[in-house]
Amino acid sequence: MICSWLVLGLLALGDGDGAIAEVLPELAIPPLPESRPDWWDRAPRPQFFPPPGNFVTPPRHSGYHSVRDWFLGIERESLPKNPFSNLAPQPLPFFETNFHLVDPPGEDRSLPWLDRLKRVPCGDHWLFATGGEYRWRFANEGNARLTTIDNNYYLNRLRVFGDLWYEDKFRVYLEFISADIAHNDLPPVLPDRDPADFLNAFVEMKLGEIDNRAVALRAGRQELLFGSQRLIGTLDWANTRRTFDGVRSYWRGEDHDFDLFWAQPVIPSATGVASPNENVNLAGAWWSLRPQKDVWADIYALYTGNAMTTTTKGIPQAPVGLATLGSRHAGRRDGWQWDAEVMLQLGAMQGNGMVAGATTVGAGRIFADLPLSPSYWIYYDMATGTRNPGEAPASTFQQLFPFSHYYLGWTDQVGRQNIRDFNQHLYVYPAPWLTCWIQYHRFWLFSARDALYNAAAQVSRVSPNGSAGYDVGQEVDLVLNFHLGPRSDILAGYCYLFGGDFLRLTGPSANSSLSFVQYQFRW
Repeated sequence: MICSWLVLGLLALGDGDGAIAEVLPELAIPPLPESRPDWWDRAPRPQFFPPPGNFVTPPRHSGYHSVRDWFLGIERESLPKNPFSNLAPQPLPFFETNFHLVDPPGEDRSLPWLDRLKRVPCGDHWLFATGGEYRWRFANEGNARLTTIDNNYYLNRLRVFGDLWYEDKFRVYLEFISADIAHNDLPPVLPDRDPADFLNAFVEMKLGEIDNRAVALRAGRQELLFGSQRLIGTLDWANTRRTFDGVRSYWRGEDHDFDLFWAQPVIPSATGVASPNENVNLAGAWWSLRPQKDVWADIYALYTGNAMTTTTKGIPQAPVGLATLGSRHAGRRDGWQWDAEVMLQLGAMQGNGMVAGATTVGAGRIFADLPLSPSYWIYYDMATGTRNPGEAPASTFQQLFPFSHYYLGWTDQVGRQNIRDFNQHLYVYPAPWLTCWIQYHRFWLFSARDALYNAAAQVSRVSPNGSAGYDVGQEVDLVLNFHLGPRSDILAGYCYLFGGDFLRLTGPSANSSLSFVQYQFRW
């Protein structure tokens, strides 16, 4: 009931400046210090966030950059600064969001008192921040999970965080999450329900400095996000975002960052506090570089181990231990854009030696001077599969912990394992506040005898002798993002997978669809 009243309040407020917003600035928020101490601008230390693949380049010319601007007649010269993304979903964790951008809040910001809550001084040595998100989604899945059942449901999610710094030396961060599902026709999957839990709960300590920049250690429950998110991401599309229990050390320089980490994934709980999966370990070293403006690169080495024994429909999935070595290079210049990533995996699967890999190559063009400011991408994605599952050598690429929903079709029937995907993306902007994203995917299996894996890396369909062939099918996705204001968005879409021979010959139905509408408010 409390959450319902909160939701109604947020919906009523939106991004306007109504009567309620007139009262809230009177809350007792300590005034900003007249002369800020030296450490003030060094806390927090937000992680640089390179764009994911097929990245968006929104119009930067003058115009109405939100529905609120259009309604109020506020025409801006360029895209305004915003610590939150101008698109939903929002994969970046709150504790890595750059709230320095609204310190102090600009006069053109809606509800500026909410920005004040990100930089609340507590005496001369302490700094506090709080905020959160509410998200609601309705979804209709046709032939959900390839079961022939249509699944209609509502998802609700509330996140609230508190962030306390002692100068730039010590930090305590807590983030609560409440996520639930209603009116569903199929049993919920694990991320659908986690009614009361901690998404993040960690302490962070400054260990020293290199080149006048902090070396820090973070321990406890924490979200992880690196590079393109093809291997490690927060999975914001899921109702419960992915999080880990572990330790991470980092150093962030002017044009490159370095991270070392060890973690275990947390399993969402519908009945209590979630616990980590102690059978699964993730460790790695990640080096991110920014050699020049609008150019990004990553070099990384990861280790993943899963001690459980799992075989699904004759396909071995664990125990597995493997090293993943990879590199990415992406950027944009003079209207052209590019993105390439290569990943090599070495290890063992159920005692058999394993060599696997994945490759992504994409190129695109921005047509900023044309009507609707279109931008276009063309990609080829490949992840290897095993020729004869259960026999050596194993060569099914393991997708680890990705933001898979973003990359391989929004119906979530395809994951980055044993797959080839020729895909194209077109972005157009009927207005600066409306993003229209059209995707086309053409899917084939890499190995006809290996499985089709879904977005959660679960075995979906198998043709043991390979007689069903390689043709998984084609998917077309239409996604619309209405940017209501600096804190809120409406996301809507319709996605359809036209099943190919492989799906038609391995199960009772081949086609599947997803239609959805989502509202989210961040503060």
